[in-house]
Amino acid sequence: SFKGKKVGTFGVFGCFSFDYVKVMTTGEGGMVVTDNEALYKQAEFYHDHGHPHLQGIGRGEERRERKGFNYRMNEIQGALGLAQLKKLDSVIFRQRENKKAIKEEIQKLSGIEFRELPDEKGEIATFLTIFLKNKEKAERFKGVMKESGVSPAILNYWHFIANIEIAGGSFPQSQQILEKSVSIEIKTIMEAALIDRIIETFKKAAKAVD
Repeated sequence: SFKGKKVGTFGVFGCFSFDYVKVMTTGEGGMVVTDNEALYKQAEFYHDHGHPHLQGIGRGEERRERKGFNYRMNEIQGALGLAQLKKLDSVIFRQRENKKAIKEEIQKLSGIEFRELPDEKGEIATFLTIFLKNKEKAERFKGVMKESGVSPAILNYWHFIANIEIAGGSFPQSQQILEKSVSIEIKTIMEAALIDRIIETFKKAAKAVD
């Protein structure tokens, strides 16, 4: 949520991914939400070959309302999604607690700055991101992490084929921010020993680049 308003409710459509790395997953696929009945119908038609899903008429006999694709989610994925939805609040709670435990122990380390969050109470806490003074310090910091067996997340892959029209250097400020950032994934299940190892690794890395 952002300042009390749920994500997915800011525009005409809200889009959610259920990829396997997401907080709530069905393995693949996703979902759109809307409060516009006409647009909902168009999305319904589009995701299933244009079928209007009329009652009392065989699927092969009903008309097509529009062109569409095969974007249907199967019943097993739907069941997984419903089960995950029931425990979504507890999943987010545990992630927030895990992030809080790490952040409280490293917040006084010199040379690091936390990513500013416009509404920390509303975030789902999937990542903890810090900034170093520059790219060189960030690279050394991540090097110490890797040596200690704590892998930093990758935030700035170059999407070279899909976005070939975007030339390198088009967004220098964004690039600079990403280059000096260090991020780790926060998981729902993190044993105390793992949290302690992450904290000690951050302390070791901060000392190494100070």
